[in-house]
Amino acid sequence: PSRCDIVLAIGGDGTFLRAVQVVGEFETPILGVNVGGLGFLTEIPLDDFAGEFEKILRSEYRVEKRFLLKGMIDGDPSPLYALNEILIDKASSVRVIQIQVEIDGQFLNSYISDGLLISTPTGSTGYSLSSGGPIMVPSTNVMLINPVCPHSLTNRPIIIPADATIKIVTRTEYTSFNVAADGRDVRHCKTRTKMVIQRAPFSVHLVKPLDSNFFSLLHSKL
Repeated sequence: PSRCDIVLAIGGDGTFLRAVQVVGEFETPILGVNVGGLGFLTEIPLDDFAGEFEKILRSEYRVEKRFLLKGMIDGDPSPLYALNEILIDKASSVRVIQIQVEIDGQFLNSYISDGLLISTPTGSTGYSLSSGGPIMVPSTNVMLINPVCPHSLTNRPIIIPADATIKIVTRTEYTSFNVAADGRDVRHCKTRTKMVIQRAPFSVHLVKPLDSNFFSLLHSKL
């Protein structure tokens, strides 16, 4: 990726997220071409690709930066990176788990739920949306904490600054739970494992047509 001018992700949003993992810290711009389903990230339809690519060759495009999440799990030296969301999940258990959350050293809540989503604005139209979370404009500098099927009527999604540090301790009656980044990089953790989630030190660069507009895209997809 370090030698490329642009990386093509041809498929659906899952393909695009895989390209994000491959590009990583190189920050090579990624062009998403949709040949699948919804396609918030793979914005350009395959039928329009030839015309749009000619514009790119003439430098008639813009690059939009999106921030990622970085997750560090105690005892695991390899970080998790996510463009959409990091999910703490009860795995195969039929029972809820308890997830204690601190924001910048201040206690926020102890969630009793099936799981917890930490989402970027980019990811707000994904899993978080189907879990009752709000849609956030991609350019906003915030993160979203959204419980999955909480066992309480008062637990609601909360938006926090993107530069905040989130500390999480998860407890389960069983031996383990899962942590997943963008539904791909899945780690199996023992109960009471601690983790920290914060903004990653690098960004994803999306190649966009000059006339691309988030609200028009939102209207066409939803």
